[in-house]
Amino acid sequence: MTNVKSSFRTLDILEVFAITQEPLSLQQISDKLNIPQSSMSMLVKTLIDRGYLERDPRTRLLYPTLRVQMLGQWMSRRHKRAGKLPELLRELTQKTGEMASLAMRNDIYAQYILVHHASNPDRGNVESGMLFPLSCSAPGWCLLKHESPKAIEAIAWRTRSEVKNPHWKATARFAAERVQEANKVGYAMSNGETYPSACGISILLPSVPGAMAMAATVGGRMERIQGKKPMILEALRDLSKSVLALQDDRPRELVAV
Repeated sequence: MTNVKSSFRTLDILEVFAITQEPLSLQQISDKLNIPQSSMSMLVKTLIDRGYLERDPRTRLLYPTLRVQMLGQWMSRRHKRAGKLPELLRELTQKTGEMASLAMRNDIYAQYILVHHASNPDRGNVESGMLFPLSCSAPGWCLLKHESPKAIEAIAWRTRSEVKNPHWKATARFAAERVQEANKVGYAMSNGETYPSACGISILLPSVPGAMAMAATVGGRMERIQGKKPMILEALRDLSKSVLALQDDRPRELVAV
């Protein structure tokens, strides 16, 4: 079990750098992940020894090496459409002035694989890698688009049985209704189901080669998102069109004529 925990923490370290996109001290990483510095020191040493992190000898700050980038280069070559998504997500944040995210399904949860925060001070506590119940979130309702009512009810039942958050237990019961509404209007909108004061607007993106189904969301304080709803929907639909228009740049096989 200890090895599994260490594996999760190691991945969390790399996720922190993906979010901050700047050098960090050992203490900063420990604080962000709420892990004792003694435990963090051993994990960081392992990553340095394996060539995934480097430490500036002058500032003592840590930063991922090019080896981390090299790990995904083959995927970038194979799935160039998917590689365009981070930039499109940044553009979505710039257009709306709100947090934008991409989520995929992970069992009964929607998992945020990429989050881009706006500059407003109440940025919320959503980060890449976090899980939220499908039954209680706008991206989750989009990701359940093709599930039958019976399957959705089963997911909602599991949510009420397995999650510890009492708010999610209460709001999960409306999942089937929310999915049906999202299918009807072409988008999902949460109004406090995930967090009491938060609102999110989501759409299901066109399929991207090399990726599971993904939902794009713009979220933030309820009063702001509700006031921006028409503009946010337009920006999300523009994103969908941009994803659809992306061409798969993989080399085509030559055909003899």
